[in-house]
Amino acid sequence: MAVLERAPAFTQTGAGLTLTAPAMQALAGLGLKSAALAMSDAVPSTPIFHYQTGRIFHTRGPPIVETDTDGEQKYAPRVVHRADMHGLLLDTALAAGVELIAGARLVDVEQDEHGVRAICDDGRVETGRILIGADGLRSRVRALLHGVQQPNATAVVAWRCLLPVETVEDLLGGHRIAIHFGPTAHFVHYLVRHGTVLNCVALIKSDVRSEDGWSTPSTKAELAAELEGWHATLLALVDRIPAGTLYKWPLLDRDPIEHWVAGRIALLGDAAHPMLPYHGFGAAIAMEDAVVLGRALAEATDPREGLARYEKARAPRGRQAILSSRRLGERYMGGRGLELCTLPLEDPDLFRYDARTSTIS
Repeated sequence: MAVLERAPAFTQTGAGLTLTAPAMQALAGLGLKSAALAMSDAVPSTPIFHYQTGRIFHTRGPPIVETDTDGEQKYAPRVVHRADMHGLLLDTALAAGVELIAGARLVDVEQDEHGVRAICDDGRVETGRILIGADGLRSRVRALLHGVQQPNATAVVAWRCLLPVETVEDLLGGHRIAIHFGPTAHFVHYLVRHGTVLNCVALIKSDVRSEDGWSTPSTKAELAAELEGWHATLLALVDRIPAGTLYKWPLLDRDPIEHWVAGRIALLGDAAHPMLPYHGFGAAIAMEDAVVLGRALAEATDPREGLARYEKARAPRGRQAILSSRRLGERYMGGRGLELCTLPLEDPDLFRYDARTSTIS
């Protein structure tokens, strides 16, 4: 088994990552429960602050908790540094004998009765029995299966940064997590790495331009201008963001598709179901995909049969997550965010899924 990565090297990057209950159950299915618990932190009840007054006007109670099938661990959502999770998955893949090939940019795929060929831009050809396109929102594999289609724009821009907690601890009021809500924006911050780093994410309806991707540099002055009129404590936090550590990107998604599979080729993660981040669910859904894919292939006599069963099991779940995330974004960014952010979730079943026991037919 080989992983082709277009980047020149495998590096652990990113900021905070939410591990919902289904994500933790998927990690348990991969044998990574203990390691994931050790590197992450549980999400407590979350205070919601008014964007102008800086006062708490609502508290979200403990999130939906699911019980593991072994009865030993209840999974409230947890948070982790994305780089730490990347490192865990990378080490696990290496220990399992997976070959990692960096600098491999896919340009085409061919398949026949015997296997599949991945053709890279440098002329390299890798062969195998199946190919899984886990190559993100701008998936080349998806484009080869369905044609090139532009993603859906939302007029919402996200900003993110990481701060050493000692530089802002006096501004946190003892809260490990908080959301500051306005009519068409919200600013979330929470502690990762066991309270040593503050992860900050601002989602703002804005006409600010940003390049596609996760790493367009921004400045605290640009973000502060978007938050004009917000309360002084939050603006003070923004003012302490070190230069060169703030990034922005436009929020994009795609419409659901029913077919993730063509013969020996299948899509996984954002390549199959890129969604908006309002549920904090993108990583969880990709992990679920991986567990169900493994189960489907293990139970099938032919890999094409396994991929077809994987698609049948997962496409409805991907559709549900895309559309639910989109609806939640419309609720938060439609001008009534302060009122609507206090409502319960419309789709609690999103958080009751277990990839280890879900039906595969």
